[in-house]
Amino acid sequence: MFALGLWLAHWLRFHAPEELFGLRLEPISPFDMFVWLYLIIIPGVPLVLESRDWTHGVLMGATMGSETTAAAAGTVGVVRRDPMAMLPFCGYNIGDYLGHWLEMRKRITKPPRIFMVNWFRKSDAGEFLWPGYGENMRVLEWILERIHGEAGAHETPVGLIPAPEDLDLNGLEISNDRLRAALTIDTNEWKTEVASAGEFFDKIGSSLPAALREKHRELANALDRNGVRKAV
Repeated sequence: MFALGLWLAHWLRFHAPEELFGLRLEPISPFDMFVWLYLIIIPGVPLVLESRDWTHGVLMGATMGSETTAAAAGTVGVVRRDPMAMLPFCGYNIGDYLGHWLEMRKRITKPPRIFMVNWFRKSDAGEFLWPGYGENMRVLEWILERIHGEAGAHETPVGLIPAPEDLDLNGLEISNDRLRAALTIDTNEWKTEVASAGEFFDKIGSSLPAALREKHRELANALDRNGVRKAV
């Protein structure tokens, strides 16, 4: 049984039949099963964000935040930095762990593209902006089209995002204002996020890879310049 696997962080996998994507994978053995690592998806804001390169993608994963659960020590429900959603499970120095992520780029001939998604972004009124559930396939479709060079994107200070017209919205009941809010890049919000990530990096200390510190600095400078433009 063969499937196309989209790896969501380390704890969740999305699988779909190869026929859905027009793929034909040759069988190896009736006893063999495998997952094709095509791309990496990590949770975050906005609705979907594509990294510019591998190091940028590792930075997105390294600075992601999540609410604490019973799996971690301390108060449950507190937002904290949780690199790759692995902080409670990483058995060695987290700076070295992130360094190993960066080193993997040298070992991969065709590295997977890295995207960040957020199905749960809310409006000021506390309502979910994106309907979620099966409608998430519309975002995954854009991601796959990006990989195959078939979908557009806009450059932002924090990465690449789709314009509303880049998504297949046929049959979806969502207002233009709600969709744009789900996709928007709030510069002030991101500046606060970047500052918080910098404080977390300071806690990691000297083991933090210099490449991540430099990429973090580039992100802060990009936010100061601001601006959204059509990507080539």
